[in-house]
Amino acid sequence: LDGSNPGHVSAYISDLSDEVDRRCALIRSSCDVACMSLRSALQVSLMKIPKAVRKMTVRDFEGEYGGDVVGAIKRGIDEEIEGAIKRAQKGGRGEIAYSANGSPIAQDDAVLATVKKSRSAEGRSDGRATIGIELSAGDGTFVDIGNRDVVDNMDEDMRKNAVSKLKSLQDEVAALMAQLGN
Repeated sequence: LDGSNPGHVSAYISDLSDEVDRRCALIRSSCDVACMSLRSALQVSLMKIPKAVRKMTVRDFEGEYGGDVVGAIKRGIDEEIEGAIKRAQKGGRGEIAYSANGSPIAQDDAVLATVKKSRSAEGRSDGRATIGIELSAGDGTFVDIGNRDVVDNMDEDMRKNAVSKLKSLQDEVAALMAQLGN
């Protein structure tokens, strides 16, 4: 670069200006992506706040929760879980309570039975229905007894438990079928 040549200096300044513009555009683009990500995270966080709390005025929120958003979320989730458990207990018939995230809340006698259309290897529905049955393992997890590998690896107590629960489920299904007139 010849600093005494006005053409070289002008070209150098033009190159620097172009580089600054390119880097500014890159920074703006990164900021736009970060803003979108933050807005999405905010929306998800806001959805976790119970609807009743979202509708409160700031004054009411401050009075009831002392401005503690996390505490409000935890209390709201706890209240939803308690309500679900009460509804499940009232309903009897082996109903299952679910957490606010949709996971089953551990119950020792829980049986989850679902009917799904089976899918071909290509992912298309072949029209046949398959039954998925999950039993509580007693530790807050569920085991899928529709999976042959799971059944093959069950211990004797779990097998007896599974048979007992399936017989109970069979009786409930028979009662429902009778109620429906079949």
